Amino acid sequence: MKKRYAIKKIVAHEAKMSNWQSAFGQAEMNKWFASESFIVSPVKQPRQRIINKAIKIGIGIYSYSKGNTKRINQAQNHDLPSCYASWLFNEWIGRKLYSY
Repeated sequence: MKKRYAIKKIVAHEAKMSNWQSAFGQAEMNKWFASESFIVSPVKQPRQRIINKAIKIGIGIYSYSKGNTKRINQAQNHDLPSCYASWLFNEWIGRKLYSY
């Protein structure tokens, strides 16, 4: 398996300006193919209920404001490959890296 599947991590980032509900929905769907899924928001310090929800469902949060990035919480790590899309990423990246 290690010879056929070279990717070690696929990290998904879902950026939203303000709609936390939509961000959580998309970030949760990204767990389908990614080993880690994050929400990126301009909110400097999200409310504790937002952080608790992210922790509960395994989503990480980054704050991005004025060119500075701060990780609020770490995403839960999921094993790869997790689906057909993960295999496609592995194939595309492998072809790009090893095509001369």
